[in-house]
Amino acid sequence: MNGVQGLLKGHPSLRRAKSRHEEGRLSLFVGAGFSKSCRLPRWDELVDKVVERAWPTGEFESVVKAKAHRKGVVQQGLEAAVDLAEMRGGPGEPRDTFVKIVKQCLYGDTETLELSPTARATAKLKNVREICCLNFDNVLEEAYQRDRADVAAIPVVRDKQVPEKADVVVIYHAHGYLPHGTQGNQTSREELVLGEKDYFKHFMEPYSWPNLIQLKLFMTTSVLFIGFSFKDRNTMRLLFRAKQMNLPYTHFALLRDPTSPAFSERERDKEASAIFDNFMYRLKELNVAPITYEDHKYLPDLLNFINGTGGISQ
Repeated sequence: MNGVQGLLKGHPSLRRAKSRHEEGRLSLFVGAGFSKSCRLPRWDELVDKVVERAWPTGEFESVVKAKAHRKGVVQQGLEAAVDLAEMRGGPGEPRDTFVKIVKQCLYGDTETLELSPTARATAKLKNVREICCLNFDNVLEEAYQRDRADVAAIPVVRDKQVPEKADVVVIYHAHGYLPHGTQGNQTSREELVLGEKDYFKHFMEPYSWPNLIQLKLFMTTSVLFIGFSFKDRNTMRLLFRAKQMNLPYTHFALLRDPTSPAFSERERDKEASAIFDNFMYRLKELNVAPITYEDHKYLPDLLNFINGTGGISQ
């Protein structure tokens, strides 16, 4: 574990995150990188699979033409590609059929969810009671079920009533919930934030449930972002709105530093470094303190440090 000590940057922010956790004032935001660590597809990979299901290779003269067509669809934007794939089903196709396709593309033939060390370390954060998950899967719920017999992890979609108990961890699935297998109730197409029209809807409805949940956490707790790329413009907008209220909450983001030796030489070029520096500055402007590390393998150690159960030297 001490191998992290010489690689980690931003110790002060890490210690502040640890303090917030000790005070019971730390909540989590989990993005696609978190599920990727458990061998589930990233957002762009999921869209590729959905588009491929909508336009199978057999409809074209060659595999090359099929790939070119699908690439052209995706180049219109990932969310727009989802909308086009859904329209492909035709007006008579039940909307929940598309949800089933998305779920199949998400899990494939996986029989049992694989939990990464990061997922298991996240579930062991003993003082966290609220998590906003922008992924469809139930990786977090599974991690709590396997490793935390002391608490019940409750997935929440929309305005479901949640009991306020010390032994409950609430996982808000702001973009919808499609649990693996038959575990739990999945959301309908109307509740799924997947296509461009879905995102536009939340931009235009400031009091929609996903927006209110995110704002609530930004306004009442310090948030730790895990596996989050900050490409979701709606979340960035809500962070900006919370910053304008001058609230006493600093948020934290665990980020891999692209200037580290763990990245390829191309990824570590001067342009990439400049882009990353600008990105770090933008986060700080939104009251988000970056905690950078060289390699994803150190994430469990950092989470253990925040939890007070190990990690770098105190």
